[in-house]
Amino acid sequence: MSIELKLSRPSRVYRPGESVEGKIITTLTTSVSYHKILVTVNGTVNLQVRGGVAGVIESLYSVVKPLCIIKKSTEVASSAGKLAPGRTEIPFSFSLSAQENGNHGAFYETFHGGNISIQYLITADIMRGYLHKSLSATLEFIVESDKASLAGPPVSPELVRFYITQDTQKHQLLPNCLQYKQVMEVDLFEDRMTVAAIYGLFFFANTKSLFRKRGSGGFRITGKISTECSLMDPVSGELVVEVSAVPIRSIDIQLLRIESILAGERIIADTSVIQTTQIADGDVCKSLTLPIYVILPRLLVCPTVLAGPFLIEFQISIVISFQSELSKLYPKSDLRTPRPWSAMLTLPLRVFRT
Repeated sequence: MSIELKLSRPSRVYRPGESVEGKIITTLTTSVSYHKILVTVNGTVNLQVRGGVAGVIESLYSVVKPLCIIKKSTEVASSAGKLAPGRTEIPFSFSLSAQENGNHGAFYETFHGGNISIQYLITADIMRGYLHKSLSATLEFIVESDKASLAGPPVSPELVRFYITQDTQKHQLLPNCLQYKQVMEVDLFEDRMTVAAIYGLFFFANTKSLFRKRGSGGFRITGKISTECSLMDPVSGELVVEVSAVPIRSIDIQLLRIESILAGERIIADTSVIQTTQIADGDVCKSLTLPIYVILPRLLVCPTVLAGPFLIEFQISIVISFQSELSKLYPKSDLRTPRPWSAMLTLPLRVFRT
């Protein structure tokens, strides 16, 4: 014998205020008696602090009490009865009413994270009494933001300009990443002496800053990227490698999530990688515009949530990896960890639904 749940919408996507309709489908070899059939919908925010993120004191709060969003039960069959052999379909329906949930009318979108999980589950129970085990089935459905609370698209979405040089990095780089700067300074010093001898020290003083600007770093990567993005749109932008004395091995765009949980009297934050998108493999041509196009994965990304007990935020990271013999010793190194053969830039990303 088997029991399963099937919703009327194949996508299983619903919004607050809508009616959820479906069927309980049973396949039996013999008739089964029951006392009642119950359908329960349960929406919760599950919070968990992993041991590697928290300290000794915070580890005592490894599992925080779940937050209830909605919990309601509907009796499909309140009186005793019998299910016939074969396939039987029992219809059910309930509404996602904001007045019936336990979170003051706030429905969070479905989200599957590392420490925070927002889930909405439907459970069907065919209760057969104390002497027989109940038949149960559970199905997850997806909840999206209410249409009335959706934010409109920006009037003129602007891309944030960025630049990555050796001077913007806080970690130690390989010496060959600085080679371009040293060579350029020597060449420019000789040129400055020639210019000073011919045109005088006054012109030399005015051109000194210009020469330094041209030789200010061993690499320079510029571009622009969106830091506010709708869930329906990709993270877009462009990137240009202007100068790089060391050949580039790859350019990757990382999508990060920051999950913050209130544990005791402290807020424990954990940053993890959702996905990595490679936009360049190997040394790229200088001054060539590379497009940035990152699709946000559903269920792993939700609108930015700034609630009291927990926070869900996102970041976008641009990682430039240079060719180096040392990098071959760590082929599976985490791109989030600063390495001497890599340069990176991390920007906040606000996600919303339109």
